[in-house]
Amino acid sequence: MKHPLTCARLSVFVLFLLFFGAFEVSHAEQQPRYATEGLAALEETRSILLKRLSLMPGVARYKWENGLPVEDIEREALILKRTVGTATQKGLSSDYAEKAVLAQMTAAKMIQSGLFKTWGKDAELVEATPRRDLVTEIRPEISTLTDQLVRQLNKLETIDLECDTATTILVPPEDKSVAVDVWQIAAKGIIPPRLNCR
Repeated sequence: MKHPLTCARLSVFVLFLLFFGAFEVSHAEQQPRYATEGLAALEETRSILLKRLSLMPGVARYKWENGLPVEDIEREALILKRTVGTATQKGLSSDYAEKAVLAQMTAAKMIQSGLFKTWGKDAELVEATPRRDLVTEIRPEISTLTDQLVRQLNKLETIDLECDTATTILVPPEDKSVAVDVWQIAAKGIIPPRLNCR
């Protein structure tokens, strides 16, 4: 026959496990909700950045073969003004929009400048990049991806996001399709300024 005190202790122990077990499950379910939402949004954003940056070799080849410089200050200023204007109309803060757009422009020019330098040493290497028309093919794709990026920025600015989650975007692509320094520039630009991440 079990001692009454032993049974009482056992009952208390079981209740303790049930209570704290339920607390842990509830806590585990609730805590990562914002993080999961943030990671999903960041993953979508990562995909857009990769697609956009993957178009830059084609831009570089077109400019190379047509004797155009990598940097076009007037066009960049026009694109910046237009994109920021569109983004703010959709509810994005102008500071965030400008930060993000400038970062993408800088990353794009880094890729193009790197290829110009490579092709300057060995012009035959340009053939490794498929030839595409900048005006009729590449720019429309860039425009579409930029619109998608603005939608993602709106999402990142409004969801519950913390630096620990936001900075995961800084991890460069595993396939090394984009140089680390280029990726850091592009990715840092999409982290919402309100987070003030270090």
